Amino acid sequence: MKKLFFTLACLFSLSSIAQKQVLVKFSDKANQEINSVELSRQSIDRKSRLGIALDSKDIPVDAHYIDQTSTLLNAKCIKTSKWLNMALFELKAPSLNLEDLYALEFVEKVQVLNTKNHKHPTKQKFKTSQTDIQYGESIEFIEHAKINTLHEQGLLGQGMRIAVFDAGFRKVDEFAHFNHLYLNNQLIFTENLVDSQSVYTGSNHGTSVLGIISANHPGEYMGIAPQAEIALFVTEDVSSERLIE
Repeated sequence: MKKLFFTLACLFSLSSIAQKQVLVKFSDKANQEINSVELSRQSIDRKSRLGIALDSKDIPVDAHYIDQTSTLLNAKCIKTSKWLNMALFELKAPSLNLEDLYALEFVEKVQVLNTKNHKHPTKQKFKTSQTDIQYGESIEFIEHAKINTLHEQGLLGQGMRIAVFDAGFRKVDEFAHFNHLYLNNQLIFTENLVDSQSVYTGSNHGTSVLGIISANHPGEYMGIAPQAEIALFVTEDVSSERLIE
């Protein structure tokens, strides 16, 4: 029996919600094959090296399911998660009867997301500063974690890729501590999954985290893996705690 995220979901109308989004979980990936995985060569090689087999979580969400759901909802698919086998749709029509969605045999769960009414503007998940971040000496944490012993062996993150998921990377593109990421083409990807703003705005929490990982400013601050390739993703809205994140 298909489960509802909310008991009254089938009776719910979106007509009163200004921004209308629906999260749909699909039951399977029946039309997809394991050879359709969307992984980089580095990821496939790493799985092989560690003895981890490819599975359904590596296969993208079924495109036929997305198309049929988009048509039924008169909506645009704006995000997908192959791990969760979910897709997020933004509605074009003012209302929706969720019974229509549950009539699709491949739809397992549905949740209507109110993107405005569940915010808590006075509460922030991350402490932020109104001034530019000031970096001190990193020797204390480097020695405490014995990172220096790895550096002495020439292990500086080369050949590795690190993805950082956070609430923003404010002014990373301006700080000298991160110049090497651009000069050496180590910053391989950036995306803001929360809104259309640059990843270099918003919270400075991600900037601090990235500094610990990747800063390269000899004599002032050095990170753990300054030679690693980096991907930056803004995934947190500091003003709220919502499922869409």
